[in-house]
Amino acid sequence: MSEHARSALWRQLRMVLLAVCVSLLAILILMWFRSYRVTDAWSYRHASAAGDGGTNVRVIGVWWASGSMALHRDEWRIFTHVALPRHVARWTRHPESTAADGSVHFNPKHLPLGFGYGSDISGASSRVFILPAWLPVLVFALPVVWWGRRAYVRQRRDRLGLCARCGYDLRASKDACPECGAAIPAPSLPVGHDAATPR
Repeated sequence: MSEHARSALWRQLRMVLLAVCVSLLAILILMWFRSYRVTDAWSYRHASAAGDGGTNVRVIGVWWASGSMALHRDEWRIFTHVALPRHVARWTRHPESTAADGSVHFNPKHLPLGFGYGSDISGASSRVFILPAWLPVLVFALPVVWWGRRAYVRQRRDRLGLCARCGYDLRASKDACPECGAAIPAPSLPVGHDAATPR
């Protein structure tokens, strides 16, 4: 595969990643604003039989509440004659609340800027981490801004006849950039134009 083909493939991959990041960013922003009106909770429960006749239950969940998100993990063992489903995923909606309201039994400790953590006072295997909702928004906004700026700079350099890598003026160059050595891509031909039979 030539360098130009690899560059084109990497550019397409970047565009796909950018589209995914933009979509996730939009969802996170919507969830952030929605958290001030309702509380959304997602959970996944996994149950497995233990050797002593009990059932090991593990729950991983996240809920959004009043501008915060709480990630929790619970583990416990129960003894029941009823077989529990092995995998259960749930989404529930609750009235407006705060991350602290949903994590009271974790005895949460609050830190500055909306962070916090805690563990269940009835078992050391249960944990909760409270994060401000702006944190995941910021995490996905950074690559979107960075890739968006790179795409804008590349498009502008291409329009002005500059090197896509370093910005050197390529109007007097043919094969490679004299500044950084990057290959100069061949100009794209209009649709229906045959390079062998010039008009």
